[in-house]
This record gives sequence, C-alpha cells and structure tokens, in this order.
Amino acid sequence: MQTKVKAFTLIELLVVIAIIGILAGIIVVSMGSATDSADDARRKTDVNQLSKSIMIHKVDHPETPLPIETCTIGGGATPCSSTVLSVLNNASVLRDPDSNKYYYYSSTDGNHYTISTKLSDSNDYCFDSSTGKYGTCIFSGEWVDTGLGFQVMKYEARNVDGKANSTPEGLPWHGITQSEAIMACSEIEAHLITNTEWTLMARNMEMVPENWSGNAVGVGDLARGYSANITYGGDPFSNTGYAPYTGPGYEYNTGGTLVGPSGMHLYRRTHFLSNGQVIWDFSGNANEWNNNNCLKGEGVGYWYDYTYMIQPWTNVNLLDYEREQAGPIGDYDETHRGIGKYFGCNNDGNGLVRGGSWWNNGHAGIFCLDYASLPTANHIGLGFRCVR
Repeated sequence: MQTKVKAFTLIELLVVIAIIGILAGIIVVSMGSATDSADDARRKTDVNQLSKSIMIHKVDHPETPLPIETCTIGGGATPCSSTVLSVLNNASVLRDPDSNKYYYYSSTDGNHYTISTKLSDSNDYCFDSSTGKYGTCIFSGEWVDTGLGFQVMKYEARNVDGKANSTPEGLPWHGITQSEAIMACSEIEAHLITNTEWTLMARNMEMVPENWSGNAVGVGDLARGYSANITYGGDPFSNTGYAPYTGPGYEYNTGGTLVGPSGMHLYRRTHFLSNGQVIWDFSGNANEWNNNNCLKGEGVGYWYDYTYMIQPWTNVNLLDYEREQAGPIGDYDETHRGIGKYFGCNNDGNGLVRGGSWWNNGHAGIFCLDYASLPTANHIGLGFRCVR
C-alpha cells in the first residue's frame, strides 16, 4: 500500500513567508529604535558633560566672559573657535554618534550659554544656563541680564516662525493685541513685561550718566530713540514707519525713516543699564505692551484721566499714585527732552503701553506711559518685549 505524504499548499507557504517577513521587520525596527535610544542617551550625557565643563570654567575664571559665539563643536560649517574649545576643556573632544551631526555651543552675552543637540526624532535637546534646565530647546534670541532680578529681550520682539524672538533682524512684531502679546511671551516660557519691571529698568537707566546728553544725570536730554515728528515736536524730520534696520551701525535716527552709526544724542536708540548692558529701542520705534490694565480715577490704585491730554510727570495730579508707580525719580521740566510723558486712563480696563513709537515724539521716552488703548487694539504701532 502506498503512503500518501501531506505537503504544504502554496497558500500556506505564502502565509508562512509573510509572517516571517513581518517578524523580521519588527526585529529590524526594534533594533533601529534601540540604536536610536542608545544614541540619544549618549547625546544627553554629552550635553550634560559639556555644560558642566563650562560651569567649572566659570567658577575657575569668574571675571572672564564666555566667548560670544554660536558654533558647532568639533567641525561643521561654523566650527567653534579655539577659545570655545579651551572653555570646554577635556569635553571638547565629545562628538555626536552620527558623524554628520554636531553639538552646538551658543552665548550671546558672555554670561549665559546653551549647549544643544538634535535627537534621532529631529527634536532639539539642550541645556540653557539662564534657566538651569535640560530639555526641549527654546531659542528666542538675545536676552540681557538686567541685574534687577530678571532678564529682558535686548530688542523688541520679532516674529520668527511664529515665535517671539529677540533679534535685530527685520521689523518688530506689530499689529498685535495685549492678550496676543501675553500669549507670545508665554509660548517661549517667558512673560510680557510688567509696569513694575519696566519702571525698574527706566529708573536704572535714568541714573546712568551716559544716557544723558550732558553725560551727567539730569543734564540735557535723555536719549529718546527712533521717534521724530515735525508737527508734534519740532523735529527737523518725520518718520513714516519703523526703523528699517537695527543693530550695530544703526544706533541713531538720522533722518526721516533713516538710521545710521552716528547722530544727535536725542535720537540715539540704545540705553545703558548700570551693569553696562545695552537695551535697544526702549524708547521709540514701537509702542510696547505691558501686562497691566487700568482703573480710571483719582487716588491710590487709580490712574488719572486726562482725556487725550499729554502731561509731564511733574503734574500735581500724578503725585498721589501714578508717579510713584511709573514715573522718574528726578523732577524734570520741559527743557529735558526724552523723559517721556503721561497719557491717562480714559476707560477702565485699558491696556498699558510704554516707550512711545516712531511718530509720537511729543511724549516718547523711557518713562512714556499710555493708558489710552483698549487691550484689543492692534494698530500698526503696537509691539512688545518679553521678560523671564
């Protein structure tokens, strides 16, 4: 009798092959994921080691600022200088596990710094010394340590890919409401500057001789910045829009919507803090939202209503509350230009705007206070600045 041998059918063989293929694919993906995880773990360890090397350097050399650079460690299109590598010391030999990638060093003020890398999922990972945190990187431009307990954007905020960024490139982020400005600062883990913070900075600037044309506190004019108008202030020219350029070489408002490297002190766009740090366009260029709102009235807690009348800070109606909260330390008359004036609260809930813009030189200045805008206002002259 012949024994019949049972064999696999073609369909069964195809099913087995498919299952083997699926299992092989899972194994390959798992191995790839394991490799990525191992690479990312190494990257995070390296970022930790690089950042600690800089901490040690700062402890050993407390009087020496860090190199102001943004560069790639160990190669790439923008390799770090030998100065940066010496700061990193032995950690300077660390390299990304992917030979086509590099670790990044950046310091914009010689004090704070970031060390960053790109993970396998293309997300950034970094250490930011200004916050002391490791994690997702939020690159938001150049910040200044005010020496007053907080950092502030060096420049008026710009819109860079939908995020607030302190950069000299482009025009200020404008046409924005108060709540939108609050949200934009929150999204970069900062907050919209408050009246308290603004006033602390303005009073600090007031006491720096270099900010006065007479090179002594209270002598001459305070720098008013990019703000000029023939009609309202007797300037020799009028601006018709934002400063076209910002940064080194464009420190002065030199003519109608023009900027340059030198000019009259009144039209200088930079102010010095007592710690030597420089702030751009704290007066002029854009009216800047603050995170405050007013109640109209008289006495403590209320802001006097001048019904669209601009007043100097020496006005007697401002002495019971307003000047203490937002005005200058010294008494300055109309011969001192660039101080900034008071524009009262004509509606409860109006949002605070400070600094003055390119056109309203009549009250522009570091102490300019304007409570005449609804928080929903979004006209072209409204910008903002963040603090952290």
